[in-house]
Amino acid sequence: MEKELDKRLYWLWLQRALGFGANTNALLCAYGSARSIYEASDDDLRLSGAFSEGFFGLSACGLQRLKHTDIRSGEKVLEYCEENDISVITPDNPDYPQRLLNIRNYPLALFVRGDISCLNDSSLAIGVIGTRKPSEYGIKATEQITRGLAKNKAIIVSGGALGIDSIAHRCAIEEKTKTILVMGCGHDSNYLSENEQLRNEVTQNGATITEYPPLTLAGKGYFPLRNRIISGVSNGVVIIEANIRSGTLNTAEHAKKQRRDVFAVPGDVSSVSYAGSNKLIIDGAHAVFSARDVLDNYRFELAGKIEFSNGEPKMPFEGIDVFPLGENVVSSAKSSVKKAQKPNAVESKSEEKAKILKTTPEGISKNAALVYNVMKIKDTPLDDIIRESSLPVSKVLIALTELEIGGHVTCVGGNNYRVTGV
Repeated sequence: MEKELDKRLYWLWLQRALGFGANTNALLCAYGSARSIYEASDDDLRLSGAFSEGFFGLSACGLQRLKHTDIRSGEKVLEYCEENDISVITPDNPDYPQRLLNIRNYPLALFVRGDISCLNDSSLAIGVIGTRKPSEYGIKATEQITRGLAKNKAIIVSGGALGIDSIAHRCAIEEKTKTILVMGCGHDSNYLSENEQLRNEVTQNGATITEYPPLTLAGKGYFPLRNRIISGVSNGVVIIEANIRSGTLNTAEHAKKQRRDVFAVPGDVSSVSYAGSNKLIIDGAHAVFSARDVLDNYRFELAGKIEFSNGEPKMPFEGIDVFPLGENVVSSAKSSVKKAQKPNAVESKSEEKAKILKTTPEGISKNAALVYNVMKIKDTPLDDIIRESSLPVSKVLIALTELEIGGHVTCVGGNNYRVTGV
C-alpha cells in the first residue's frame, strides 16, 4: 500500500503551479483545501469558474500548470526544512497566522525559523518600515516609536532591510519583545549577508518568515509580494521616512487594501526624503509623533491589558515621550491633521446612518438575501462576500446577478460590489 502523501505537499504543489501571490481565495472558497483542488477533475475545475480569464485573477493557463506540476516536487523542500530547522506552515495548520487568512492572496506556505507562537499572539502587532538610508531625524523617530511600542509588548514586524527595518528589529530585541522579520527570499539564500547576524538574533527573539522555499534567491518582484505579508500579519503599519518612489509606500497600499491602519511620521516639507510619508498623511494616514499616538488607536483592543490604580485607568502608553519637535510644532501639526480628518468623521456618521436604513429587499431569493446581508455599506470585495456568506462561488455569482438586476447592488469594478439606495 502506497504511503499517504504529507498534506503539506498539496499546498506546495498549488503554490508552485500558480505562483507566489496568486489570488487563490475564490478557488479555495470553492474547494476548501489544496488537496480537494488536486483531487478535482479537469472538467470540474474548468466549470468552477475560478479560471475564467481575468475574473478571479487566475487565468486559463493556470489550469494547465496544475495539470503539469508534479505533486512530489515539494518533497526535497520538506527534506531540506527538516534538516535545517525550518517549519513549514500551511493555511490548514493552527499555527498559520490568522490575520493573514483575511487577506485576498494569502501565502499558501510559510517557511518559519524561530518562535512560531508569535505569529498568532493576541498582542498588538505593528509593522515599522521605512527608507534604507534614514536621516538622523528618521533614526530618532524609529527608535522612540519602536521602543515605546515594544515597552508595551507590541510585536514589531518589519522586512529585515538595512536602515529603518534593521533599527526597528534591533530596538525590539533590546526591549526584549517579540519581533517578526519577513523576507523577500528563501532561508539560507545569502541575501544581504551583512544582516545575517540580525536575522539570527530575530530567530532567537521572535521569528523570520517567508513564503519562498529555502535557497530561493531574491528577485525584484518578490519584495512587493513580501510587503503584503508585512502588513498582513500586522494590525497596522508605521511609515517612518519614505520618498515619493519608495517601496515602503507599496506596503502602505497593501495595508489599505487589507483594511489595516496606516500611520506616518510627518517630516520636513522641503525634503524629498519625506515626500512619500507626507503624502500618505494627506491621503488619510494617521500622523504620529510617538508610540502613544499609535497605541491610542487600539485603546479598546488593549482594554484587557490596562492596569488600574485607584479606580482610574492607567493606559499602557503612559510615560512615553513625544518627539522633541517643540510644543508649538506638535500642537499645530496635530491640529492640522484633525481638521483634515473632519470629513472622515462626517463620513463615519453617514455610514452609521446608512446602516440603519439598510434593510433586506423584499421578493428576493434566500441566497440573494444572505449575500445582501453580509455586504457592507461601503464597497465590498467579492472575496469577502464569498467568505462571509459561506456559499459556493457559483451561487454567490447567481445571487449577485439577481441583486444587480433588481437594482439592489452594483458592481463598481475591481470585483467590488456596492449596496445601492441607502
